[in-house]
Amino acid sequence: MFSLPSHQQLWGIELGDTEASLHAAELVLGVRLPEPLRTFLRQTQLRDANEIHLKPLEALRIEGDVLVFAQEQQGCWQWGLDLGTLMEPDPIVLSDFESRWQSDECRLGAFLQFASQLARVVFPPVGRSVITERELPAPGWTEIMSPLKSLSLEPGSFFTNGRAVFCTLDGSLGAVDVAAVRVAADQLGVTEQFAIALDSGDFIDSR
Repeated sequence: MFSLPSHQQLWGIELGDTEASLHAAELVLGVRLPEPLRTFLRQTQLRDANEIHLKPLEALRIEGDVLVFAQEQQGCWQWGLDLGTLMEPDPIVLSDFESRWQSDECRLGAFLQFASQLARVVFPPVGRSVITERELPAPGWTEIMSPLKSLSLEPGSFFTNGRAVFCTLDGSLGAVDVAAVRVAADQLGVTEQFAIALDSGDFIDSR
């Protein structure tokens, strides 16, 4: 299930779409959005993530009997929800990965949580060129596993301590603020200087 507190530990407190905007979109679509998706859209600003792009409210659409709400970052396939399951507390996510809609063996809450984690190494503040000599997972860190059949992760590529996310593929380390990036770097045993990218586009040295 999507956990707003867990998302906020990575991203802080955000305001997304208003309730009025959600209601207007639901009137156009003719359906009520499932609660995990409503919470995500209302309480977060995250839409474009690493590998997963959540559609903005105005781009949600119905395709046959499926509500389409996200797509793979290259546009190769989409994710949606069977209209008959929208009232369920945590519906199963579908994908058209194989050119037909079928279960992606993942529930909506887990999908949104996964998108939240992957995106944390994309948007500032993010430490770059992080090198660690500590064997992973470090104490307090766990590997992020894909809950999706359509999207796999290379083993050992993403780790989190609940407040930061580390990607071993490019050495990115992201967290809610610069202080959290530095704490995470200490936990990971970073061995050399690295730069932290800020929202302003500037960089600061953490070491």
